[in-house]
Amino acid sequence: MQRLDDLDRRVTAPRALSATPAARRQDGCTGIKLGGVKMQRYQYDPKTQEGWKSYPVRLITSTLSTCCEKHRLLVQSMEHGYVTQNCSVCNNHTTLSFTEFKHLNIYVTCPNEKCRKQMVAGYCPPPDEENYGFTCFECKLYIWLADIVPHYTKSA
Repeated sequence: MQRLDDLDRRVTAPRALSATPAARRQDGCTGIKLGGVKMQRYQYDPKTQEGWKSYPVRLITSTLSTCCEKHRLLVQSMEHGYVTQNCSVCNNHTTLSFTEFKHLNIYVTCPNEKCRKQMVAGYCPPPDEENYGFTCFECKLYIWLADIVPHYTKSA
């Protein structure tokens, strides 16, 4: 029996058929191919990104933690884009399922100044694995969710 997450993923997000990393360009993008179409990972300037990752606004999930019955915060828990939902009090973490991610109400606009349309939440095509994020298929850009949430050591 297939899990709902797997079915949801096949319906809403194309899989990377050929994932070839490209060198980082000066505009913040790194390229890979998604189904024969070159997609670019948009990476923000590190100083800009550090600023908003340390800003006291946090994204929360719809359920409370089981440990402390408090809000769960979305945090980057490892390098390479892995995001978990951590208890806002004790920092215990649980995996963020694809279904939970899709039910979050996060509006992200395309970083391309000529576009600025809402990006589609789903799996992003990084070189070696899949991460949650946001894609503008028109501009062929994607952003990892991990790029816009704080690191778990700085989340409280």
